[in-house]
Amino acid sequence: MRSRRRVLRHGATLAAGVPLAVWLRSTRAGDRADALAALAEARDRELTMHEHYVAYAGRAGAEGYRGIAYLFFALAASERVHAQNHARVLAASGAEVPRAARIAPRVGTTRENLLAAVRNEIHDIDQSYPSILRRLEGADVPEAVTVTTWAWQSERQHRGLIDAIRKWSDAFFETVARTIDAKTGRYYVCANCGSILNRIPADACPICRLAPDRYRLIDPPPA
Repeated sequence: MRSRRRVLRHGATLAAGVPLAVWLRSTRAGDRADALAALAEARDRELTMHEHYVAYAGRAGAEGYRGIAYLFFALAASERVHAQNHARVLAASGAEVPRAARIAPRVGTTRENLLAAVRNEIHDIDQSYPSILRRLEGADVPEAVTVTTWAWQSERQHRGLIDAIRKWSDAFFETVARTIDAKTGRYYVCANCGSILNRIPADACPICRLAPDRYRLIDPPPA
């Protein structure tokens, strides 16, 4: 529990703008090879979730839930940014870390897929990313800490977007889904960190703090 609180505190510190070098100096010595292996695991996880969300979007569209299909499509775009960031840092390190075996998406009904998506996001927020950040501590890969923290914070946005939908019982799901179809807005994803919002921020991205011109409109999937 103490380690988890420590990682959570460090994630908040990074988000507050404390220089990475200051944070890394406060950590214990780490193993660079294990850190890069952890980063590769994050890359593979994000690639897998990208593929799952694309498949979920296809099923939602086939079932007539266009708003939910659009949500999954936007989530997939965010996961792709995370995977690209992890892959870029790995390439810059010179490490050759092969991709893990592909896990084919298991696609159920749209409501089942929403429940699965929430479970995945909770796992990433509470277990996967804190564990990866611990393995990155002290290793000589500061940019890995940056992109991993961005992904961790972005996953929290994902959880907020889908958790409000999945909590409804079967009796209300159809009504909620149709309301989403009728009132869904537009989704924008930061091309730098993967932050996903319903409108472009006025001043800076809330996660990576870069200019809002990094946000890209995600087009709804075709009908």
